[in-house]
Amino acid sequence: MGLKFLVFFVCVGVASAFLASYENCSEKCSIDEIRIDPCNSKKRCTFKLGSNVSISFDFTPSFTATEMLTALYSDQHNAKLTSIGNNGIVDACDLTPCPTEPGNQQLFNYTLHIGKKLPAASYQFRWQLWNKNNEEEYCCFKTNVRLRK
Repeated sequence: MGLKFLVFFVCVGVASAFLASYENCSEKCSIDEIRIDPCNSKKRCTFKLGSNVSISFDFTPSFTATEMLTALYSDQHNAKLTSIGNNGIVDACDLTPCPTEPGNQQLFNYTLHIGKKLPAASYQFRWQLWNKNNEEEYCCFKTNVRLRK
């Protein structure tokens, strides 16, 4: 009976993540699906400042990488891309298996803390995952979000 409850809660957790709309911004990697929780709109997810957001996506690189890095950027009002949040650049191999293999789909999972000091506004987030030894080999997607108080 306990196993049935565990399976139910896992299914509810997966079902509550929303398939977000996105734009792929890399020719060296395909982004196959993005799931964001909490999110209740395909057009633009809304996050509360000070909250945590679960982001997972399936990607298929066309390159091999033994070491990978990842970062989240914002391109608000065509401004220079800048890293946002408290995490900066992190080791992606802690979040997805390394090495990557060309043509093999992988799952990437991340919990992002939305800092309270960020301005409440609409943003285009740009998520990038790249080969530490060759920055021209990367996966990238853009999605629209709104941060609220």
